Amino acid sequence: MTSPEDPRDLPGPDRSPVGPGAEQEESAEIRAAFARPSTPLPPPPGAFARIRRRAAARRRRRVLTVAVVACGAALATVTVPAGFLTDRLGTLSDHFGSGGDGTGPPAERVVPAGDPPATGRSAESPRESSSGPARTPSPRPSDSSGPPEDEATGPAAPKTPQCSGAILALSRQRSEQAAGSRYMTLRLVNADGPACTTRGFPGVSLAKGPDRTRVGSPAERSGGPGERITLARGEAASFVVQLADTGAYERDRCRPGGADSLRVYLPGRRESVFLEVNGLRTCTAEGYRTLHVTALTRS
Repeated sequence: MTSPEDPRDLPGPDRSPVGPGAEQEESAEIRAAFARPSTPLPPPPGAFARIRRRAAARRRRRVLTVAVVACGAALATVTVPAGFLTDRLGTLSDHFGSGGDGTGPPAERVVPAGDPPATGRSAESPRESSSGPARTPSPRPSDSSGPPEDEATGPAAPKTPQCSGAILALSRQRSEQAAGSRYMTLRLVNADGPACTTRGFPGVSLAKGPDRTRVGSPAERSGGPGERITLARGEAASFVVQLADTGAYERDRCRPGGADSLRVYLPGRRESVFLEVNGLRTCTAEGYRTLHVTALTRS
């Protein structure tokens, strides 16, 4: 029995009052501490992807092991063509390594340098070779609608030569002035030679003096290229030369000069023929195109 002044019954700084109320308060604090919501920690980044890749790798190894064992047992009793086992194992590896089960990212496929890209079954596949003889692909149609120009249509067809300056004679058919330009229609006649063919634009320039020095820039082409023309003896082809009046240009920049003849190159030929024409003038400065020519047409 303790006395009324027993220090164990007195409250103090390190002693809590003892009683039913104190026990209830302490249990309430404990329940409140355990009732607080807890936030779970997130998994590390890429943890699930690594788990899926490892699982897929294990599945691939098991499948390849089973395939190799099965193929080895088959080879002991069956003879297969060369390359058949390699193709089938490569197909299995491509299928399971490309994420076909949907559990992992597709695996990269390394193609050796120089190998053509795969377009389906191999040309040496046993399935195609056993079904019958190889089929020859049909030739691709040509872009041209007919034989090239100047090509004989048959073994006995003679080839018509190309017209040259030695065969054709150059003459002026007519000349007229209109819209600030001089228009001259020139004519090439097969006077006394075998049949020949020609097509396209003649090369035309102005010349002067006995040495036929060129004056100004050569003629520019005008219009379409025309059609191939075959000239028999006595037949002719014509073209038009347009010479612009130098008065339409600034004199200091154009630097007009005179000429006394036209120099004409036949299409596809290097030799030239001359035609004397009086009163020709053109710009002698570079960059001024006062001369234009059309393609040959049958006349």
